[in-house]
Amino acid sequence: QLFGLIRELLEFDRVRSEEINLEIKSIDLHSCLAQAIYLQLPSLQEKSLNLVRKYSQKTIKVKADPKKLKQVFINLLGNAIKFTDRGTITISTKIEATDTKNSPKTPFAVVAIQDTGVGIDPKMRSQMFEAFMMEDGSATRSYGGSGLGLTIAQKFMKLMGGFVTLKSPGKDRGTRVEVAIPLAAETVSDVAPVATPSEQTSEIVVREPC
Repeated sequence: QLFGLIRELLEFDRVRSEEINLEIKSIDLHSCLAQAIYLQLPSLQEKSLNLVRKYSQKTIKVKADPKKLKQVFINLLGNAIKFTDRGTITISTKIEATDTKNSPKTPFAVVAIQDTGVGIDPKMRSQMFEAFMMEDGSATRSYGGSGLGLTIAQKFMKLMGGFVTLKSPGKDRGTRVEVAIPLAAETVSDVAPVATPSEQTSEIVVREPC
């Protein structure tokens, strides 16, 4: 835990100082996710949480820095596990058209991490991407951590041309975090016209009781 805290503080300092070197390339989204999940399996097993994967049957290539994208997934999956004492973590992937400032209906790869954990008070939602912010707001912070996971993930995604969004119906009703990642050229050419969410390819569901 101490090593993780030090790592996050150093990473945050580099992001804040804009000392991040990116190596953007075409990478396989599901392979990157698999690496992040593998590193979090001990935490899933320790809490006996179910892992459900709902992946698009299509191969999705994204344009990103592989190490930074994996770190984003590790941070967000780690948060989902930390704030979920029982139940399920569901990870899904799809391609979805999203409005951006520069271009309407831009296709992105979207990874959603849904948990059945403590959820977030609607009043706190807009502040969750601030550095050192944690939902409980207490001095003891019963769930531990630095409060930098979301901040670093959002910073990394912005540098890579994507973004992170967070949704929660409220306290004790779980949280859904979505990561939008630019598509690599070979996937973009295979996606026109972009399907609506209801037209997406069928999903593979794998239940992994831990």
